[in-house]
Amino acid sequence: MKPSTATLVLACLIVVLAVFAVLFSTRGPAVLAQDGPADQFSALRALQHVKAIAREPHPIGSPENARVRRYLVGEIEALGLRPEIQTTTTVRQARGRWPTAARVTNVMARLKGREQGLAVLLVSHYDCGRSSFGAADDGAAVAALLETLRMLKAGGPLRNDVIFLFTDGEEVGLLGAHAFVEQHPWADEVGVVLNFEARGTGGPVLMFETSPGNGRLIREFRRAVAHPVASSYGYEVYKRMPNDTDFTIFRRRGLPGLNFAFIHGGTAYHTAQDSLERLDLRSLQHHGECALGLARRFGEADPDSEWTSGDAVYFNLLGSLFLSYPGALVLPLAVLLLLGTIGLLILGFRRRRLTAGGLLLGVVVNLLGALVLGILLLFASRLAFAQGYNFVLRNGWTSNSLHLLGLALVAIGLTVAVYRLIATKLSADNLVGGALPLWLILTVAVSLTAPGGSYLFALPLLLSLAAAFLWYGDRPSETVPVALFVLLAVAAGVATLLWAPTLAVIGVALGAPAALLIGVFVFLLLAGLLAPQLALMSPRHRGWVLPVVAVALGVVLMVTVRLASDYDAANRRTNSLLYALDAEAGEAFWWSLDRAPDAWTAQFLGQTPEWGTTPAFLGFSAPALKNPAPVAALGRAEVELLEEEAGPDARILHLRIDWPFEAHRARVFLSSPGEIRKVLIDGRPIELTAAGDAEAEDARPDFLYNALPPEGIRLEVEVVGDGPLEVEAVGQRYALPELADFSYEPRPAHMMSRSGMIMDSTFVRSVTTLVAGAAGEVHQRSTPGRRTAGSPRTR
Repeated sequence: MKPSTATLVLACLIVVLAVFAVLFSTRGPAVLAQDGPADQFSALRALQHVKAIAREPHPIGSPENARVRRYLVGEIEALGLRPEIQTTTTVRQARGRWPTAARVTNVMARLKGREQGLAVLLVSHYDCGRSSFGAADDGAAVAALLETLRMLKAGGPLRNDVIFLFTDGEEVGLLGAHAFVEQHPWADEVGVVLNFEARGTGGPVLMFETSPGNGRLIREFRRAVAHPVASSYGYEVYKRMPNDTDFTIFRRRGLPGLNFAFIHGGTAYHTAQDSLERLDLRSLQHHGECALGLARRFGEADPDSEWTSGDAVYFNLLGSLFLSYPGALVLPLAVLLLLGTIGLLILGFRRRRLTAGGLLLGVVVNLLGALVLGILLLFASRLAFAQGYNFVLRNGWTSNSLHLLGLALVAIGLTVAVYRLIATKLSADNLVGGALPLWLILTVAVSLTAPGGSYLFALPLLLSLAAAFLWYGDRPSETVPVALFVLLAVAAGVATLLWAPTLAVIGVALGAPAALLIGVFVFLLLAGLLAPQLALMSPRHRGWVLPVVAVALGVVLMVTVRLASDYDAANRRTNSLLYALDAEAGEAFWWSLDRAPDAWTAQFLGQTPEWGTTPAFLGFSAPALKNPAPVAALGRAEVELLEEEAGPDARILHLRIDWPFEAHRARVFLSSPGEIRKVLIDGRPIELTAAGDAEAEDARPDFLYNALPPEGIRLEVEVVGDGPLEVEAVGQRYALPELADFSYEPRPAHMMSRSGMIMDSTFVRSVTTLVAGAAGEVHQRSTPGRRTAGSPRTR
């Protein structure tokens, strides 16, 4: 076979595989019709639940949250089941944060099994972000579980019990799941957990997190789900990130299980654009297929099953082809590759295909070329797409996905161009020889530190080594041996199939910073491991066609996307604003986390606001724009000492705290000259990691209470000595204040608030000092403010 014919076939194969890999890995399964088979999940049937749930934002404690809860209860009762309601106050010490508390209400349903054993637990949360409609996060999962519950009920009892848990308060600290695990007896009867989430509005449902020792779980997942999408590298990345879901609570309790989410369309996450209109029905279909398939699989498993075994390495190849192998093979494979690389280099020198200088230059070219290309693409990405917004353009295609595709084309073109420039001075032999040590170092490092991601490096290296052994051997000058051609094609194909969808998912998850990784790994793959393929694909008379066409297409695509992307009612621009009143200092400010005022925030900030650091009482410290604001008459926190119990060396103070300006949540700091030994919120203790340290401002015991009840919150504080107790109470209301002498225009249709619990909020800080022997009195350090006229005391 002559090189020209071989290279044409090989090039077509690589391109086709790359296209199919990306397309198949970024789409969910086809939606089943509403009148489809009764034993199969239909997203159109489940969609009726999403429509009922996502009518309005329904954060914890809101009237809409209560409406959604009543809907869940009604749907469970309509199936002839008796819902289990858990209403309780819970306090959770979040990782690296202050204790968070709320009164949560979880809704549960239980399908009894044929035998006695540990139950299967399916979890989703029915609360949402404060400005989100929650159609995707997490209305899609709630709807999928309701439909799964209906289908399992109609199909007759499984071998094991199946519990459906709809948690409250996930968005404010995983509080519903924490309350279930800490306080509900059913938590001790759970054998395996399946949690369903969303971090966008579409895309395939990724099984992105497992419990440790996941070998058997992965085998069951592969058998139970028709379209399994998962990768062990994803879990290695996720567990190093600060993100949490309800699954975190169960994993830390030692329960085995799997965690699912779809992540495309992340711009809508926790914003008003997480709506029914943006929800991808394929994602809803995928949610339901995973939930139903796994519930049936685990529901019929041996009740005494041991789900924990050795970890597995797993990944998708060409869409839904799901492969896995034991994690125990990771280190032996790394050792094999080490020996193979050494053997190949020895062969290269003996065959005089490698030289010491050429090999060293190959290492330098691969390393510097990858870094330079990555940094160049990162700079180009930020320059060409400075808006940083993922616009929905057409039929599910977004500006980010097309932008990243353009970057990938530019990366391919530039890499091939660099190869053509250096090919006269550095042979493909030395370029491959220089790449092999780099890939080996990456393989060994990842195998030791993040074994789940080792396949991304080990498998391309293994196949490239096999091809390189033939490449370094004697071969006719006019033809390509069939065995070599096949190995080159397989090596190129597998490398493409592994890395194309991987970089696509990384691009969705990371956005612009993914350009750096795209550049690095495209260069290392093409100019390094796949240099023999480039050598065959670049005959002298056509060698510049591929790089020129690839770069031109990539630039045209990125420019077109940039010109087609604009803010409108369907793709709203985000901005941020909050009002912070320090009642003790008698001053108030508008604050914004934006880089500069826009046409709407300028009403509050002016055209030239100053930069400052947000005050500590907001709960975070960050550079922000600020501008003085009118001091609103909102009223201070009312702190009442209900009872005081004296002990031998300490006293217990029973307090009630309320906020007269209709606060939705509050942060409370406590300080006293004596040690604060214990604090209980509604009878639940908080962790006093900062107690007794009076040197730092942020070392005072503090907590955050969400969804404040109308009657306020009750505390029990045990304090050593007779010194006063100072209570700094910061109330937050999810709305900007109504100011008598200040008016503003509402946001235009093409704008919306940024995601986050603090945005578009009013904060009021006040301090109250309680002295010994003052039970039954309300003490303020200064004159209480007046309640805003016309503001009723309802929440």
